[in-house]
Amino acid sequence: MRKNAIPYRLNLFLFEKIDIRQYAALRIGLGIWITFYWLNLLPLYPLHFGSNGWLGSTQSLEIYNSGDWSLLFLLESNAASNGFIALSLICSTAFTLGFFSKISGWVTLLAMVSLWNRNPLRLDGDDAVLRVMLVYLGLAPCGRAWS
Repeated sequence: MRKNAIPYRLNLFLFEKIDIRQYAALRIGLGIWITFYWLNLLPLYPLHFGSNGWLGSTQSLEIYNSGDWSLLFLLESNAASNGFIALSLICSTAFTLGFFSKISGWVTLLAMVSLWNRNPLRLDGDDAVLRVMLVYLGLAPCGRAWS
């Protein structure tokens, strides 16, 4: 066995050339899933996440004080909430198309976390999978192919 066999194998493991098309395919599939997720949420959004919805504004959220944060806690008007959902939909579409995929992926993740923390009673396990996959693709070179 060579003297430097372990550092050579570690270097080969860490810096091996990979096929980045697998990450691009995962980005496109996940982006389509997230875009349809946001589109399905559009009719229910004012009722479940808006300031006039069944959970109400941030003052009525004192009952549900879990210490979590959300960008939606800062948005008290319906116009600002509609702008948030529109920006989230635009970012998820940009992530699907590979347009600034790192930035749009992390912004989409921030929007999904904000949505979860605004009303976790409405959401189920599929959004948790979406968030985990967004973190994974945020660290992967998913925008280098098919963008």
